[in-house]
Amino acid sequence: MISIVAASYVLMTGLLVATWRYRKFLARRVVTDPSYTPKAALFVPVPTLAASEVDRLEALFHQDYPDYEVLFGVLTIRDSAYSRLVALCDRHRGRGRVVLSGPSTKCSDKIRNLLACYEACHQASEVLVLMDADLAPDPMLLRRLVRPLVEPTVGAVTAHRWIACGEWSLAGTLAAMANAAGVVSVWLFSRVCGGVIAIRRDNFEWLDVPSLWSKVASEDITLCSLLAGRGLRIVQAENGLVLSSRTHDWRGYWALIVSQLVMARVYAPTLWGQLLGFYVVTMSATGYGWIRGAEWMSGNEVSVAAKAAMLLPILFMIQGWMLIDGAQRLFARRGERVLLMTPAFMPVYVLAMAIGVAQILVSAISNTIVVEGVRYRIDAPDRTSVERAPLSAI
Repeated sequence: MISIVAASYVLMTGLLVATWRYRKFLARRVVTDPSYTPKAALFVPVPTLAASEVDRLEALFHQDYPDYEVLFGVLTIRDSAYSRLVALCDRHRGRGRVVLSGPSTKCSDKIRNLLACYEACHQASEVLVLMDADLAPDPMLLRRLVRPLVEPTVGAVTAHRWIACGEWSLAGTLAAMANAAGVVSVWLFSRVCGGVIAIRRDNFEWLDVPSLWSKVASEDITLCSLLAGRGLRIVQAENGLVLSSRTHDWRGYWALIVSQLVMARVYAPTLWGQLLGFYVVTMSATGYGWIRGAEWMSGNEVSVAAKAAMLLPILFMIQGWMLIDGAQRLFARRGERVLLMTPAFMPVYVLAMAIGVAQILVSAISNTIVVEGVRYRIDAPDRTSVERAPLSAI
């Protein structure tokens, strides 16, 4: 156990250093390049969205960017949000369109929406930006996403969603904590986040992304592999956090994390293995510390290794607070309102990491994910089956 505790401290030291660097990245002054503003197409997949949630998408039409169009990908006209989306685009005639994709049978509905938007977008659009419908972008986001693409070696620019807890609940807070825990690794290892991706159209077509996406359930992890295989870099946009307005109950929280882990195991097994190793090592040592701590409180003697293991939750809480406080300071500078978390919330961060052990173990034996009520069975990296209600019911 001494070696596991020692390994945990090595891993946690590296994570603390990476988090500190990321915090400084968030605090960095944004530099925009007004000379590089090619026409952009913003794709917003809307597999499911309540009609009442459509109005907040108005913010997409208020980006500080000279020339762009917004395309909403919808499965069918029976979608509950369809008529409201059409009305929204009518208010911005010439800037917004609703594109019908039809339900997918071999890839995720989200990807089917994105591909339909790509097929329908203006031929003059040089930059394609993919953005989830639950995100609330600040007015400068599009500029920050496009600017790095001026460099030929940059294949994609990404930003990470930040779940901000629309209202307090334990499930929602756990979802926010679990999502936050992945932010540093996305930035450190230069991976794209499916919530927000910007890519030049010529690279999108050169990589033949539509061909790959037509048979997978994950757009971001598979895109990472394509870019890495062609030697193109992935960078995170300056101030690269975007607020998510989505709330999570227990089922949604569990499905969100497990689905991400299952897709990581299938499409990026090395990444999944690294996550598994981190969870197994650090949480094993933490659990050992909790058990031995109870014995110590009962008056029994414990080893130095046990006492060191007892301190691991404190390191997790320090790391979590460094990250969350840095993000909250960023949103405050941008004038965006979030329900503020304090250091008192950090035990929930540790709990989210502990629950993550169960979630990653479930992902090891499952090839099924549930997204927006649709079940996808990933039989192989290039073979996905879709299980949904009869099409007549959609």
